[in-house]
Amino acid sequence: MSNASRREADLVAIRDLVRAGPRPPRPHGPRRYAALPALVMLAALAAGVLARHYLAPGLAVLGALVLAVVAVLAVDHTLRRTSLALSDRRAVLAGAVLTAVLAVVAATGALNVVVLAVAAVVVVVATRRLLRPTAAALREAVLAQKAADWGEVARVIGHPEVQLNGPLLDRPTGYTYRVRVPAGSTIDFLRRLTPEITSALGLRRGQVTVELDKDWNREAYIHVREADPTAQAAEEIRAPHINSATDPLLTFLYDDGSPLHLRLFIDGFGGKDTVVCSAKGGGKTSIVIRILKLLSRARLQNVAIWMADGAQGRDFGGWVDCFDRYTTSPAGLLVMAQAYEAEVNRRERELAKRPYRVWRPTHEEPALLFVIEETEHFADSPEGPEIARILARAIMKSRAAMAGLLLLTKYPHQKNVFGAAVRKELANRVCGRTNERDTMILNSRQATEEIPETAQGTVYAETYGEKRAVRARAIWTDDDERPLIVESWKGRVARGVAAEAFEEISRRQTEARERAAARAESRRPVPTDLEAPAAPEKATVLPARIELVSVGEPERKNPEIDPMAANETYKALLRNAFPGGVTMKEVMNATGLRRGWVRTHLVNPSTDAGWVDVDRGQREHTYRLTAPPEREAVSA
Repeated sequence: MSNASRREADLVAIRDLVRAGPRPPRPHGPRRYAALPALVMLAALAAGVLARHYLAPGLAVLGALVLAVVAVLAVDHTLRRTSLALSDRRAVLAGAVLTAVLAVVAATGALNVVVLAVAAVVVVVATRRLLRPTAAALREAVLAQKAADWGEVARVIGHPEVQLNGPLLDRPTGYTYRVRVPAGSTIDFLRRLTPEITSALGLRRGQVTVELDKDWNREAYIHVREADPTAQAAEEIRAPHINSATDPLLTFLYDDGSPLHLRLFIDGFGGKDTVVCSAKGGGKTSIVIRILKLLSRARLQNVAIWMADGAQGRDFGGWVDCFDRYTTSPAGLLVMAQAYEAEVNRRERELAKRPYRVWRPTHEEPALLFVIEETEHFADSPEGPEIARILARAIMKSRAAMAGLLLLTKYPHQKNVFGAAVRKELANRVCGRTNERDTMILNSRQATEEIPETAQGTVYAETYGEKRAVRARAIWTDDDERPLIVESWKGRVARGVAAEAFEEISRRQTEARERAAARAESRRPVPTDLEAPAAPEKATVLPARIELVSVGEPERKNPEIDPMAANETYKALLRNAFPGGVTMKEVMNATGLRRGWVRTHLVNPSTDAGWVDVDRGQREHTYRLTAPPEREAVSA
């Protein structure tokens, strides 16, 4: 599309849906040919009667009548240089048909009082119907009047240089002014004048939205909302046609009535990671339910959904039959995250054997949507850091594997969305009302108006192909429809996805528990005699146990190793690895001590002394000597 045509094109497609509302009592002027059927029919009646008695004069009058009508239409069309309106075309057609009928009736002698009465009734009804203005004509007249009044609106707001850039655009829920400023000026200031424009138009707060053109800094769009975008539900909203998980999901409607689709999976591109942020009651649950409704309509059923419910079943406890995997505990999410990473790695290896570069979802090998509700609940748990590390690794490779995260949170800060490594990969960003202004997560830093507390389900969105600074509303799913959605998912979920990964993780956990039980059993003291020792009195138990506590003794994996030997082992590792370094895990494996004791008694003293440097560039910190061992004696 050329720049010229782009400037004249609208941001979204114009709908032909007309909103019923207050209209003027009369259109601006009558129809040009509204009376034509009545006049032609009367003349045709006279010509038919004349032809009954005098054939030649009657046919001459009838021919002259036809020529006169054609001449009038041709001259009018030539002078106006415009085609006939729909109502005028209907009037001409009705006149021609009725004229022919009456002429034949009169010429054949079948004319009587009944035929004349029927003809009179038809003439009256047709004339009244043609004279009555249509809803489209009235709407056009209303918009034309608003366009004519724009000059006064621009003068009231103090910027008469802002002029219309074409006719008003009719919307399903209102209309849109296309405005521009002269060359050499910018229109960025217009967004700050939203309250003034609302007052000048005589509208209520929230009915006017200003949108700057993304390509031209001289043009803007002023959207006026007259009705709720979801009030006039189109067929696409009520019964969308979803054949695959890769189809666009109509999840929101902009304030001007245009659709906003959410793309979770894109054919030929892969999975998109999404975050939805809003305060309590902001509509996060409604968005997920809308997604479940749309995906349940997929004919191919090529999607698997895992749900980690941090709300402990408050919102999705009754939707368990829609999910392939479901958990409410951080430990359960840790297992699901491990299986998610294993499945992504498996698909990556499988893609290396296939001729295409992006996973193609099927019923047997579906796309994988990993939903995590209330992420802050899991991030604050003891398993939170490990979950964050796993998701950070998996999210880097999940696109081509047709897998994607859907995070729902009230607080989209670093830890609550599992760290910066996960947050920066979240391509689809939907932000509703938040209690703090700095929780806005949109990338473009666009100046968006604050969402009022009562506007539930209202969001700003940056999704695949959509970055408009216009508010949108989530499409609500009726409560009566929700049990039907759950029922539609029964028996159609893909519970076998990553089954081998879950079995392997379960096996490793069982082995780890058995090893821990064996270690605990080996450390239990063996009694010297067969008789059970007498239980000490209650007063002497507590002091005896307190005396056995050693504050400085480290908690060790290997109880036989000595702390001083660990110090020498640490220094030997640094010397042997120079000029490289060693990681915390390598020190722990060599000394047999736990991470906390190694950090406190080995790493921190050496870094504070300055003879060990820390490299934080890798995923795990690396420790190396600052100078060669030959030139500087190393001492703990």
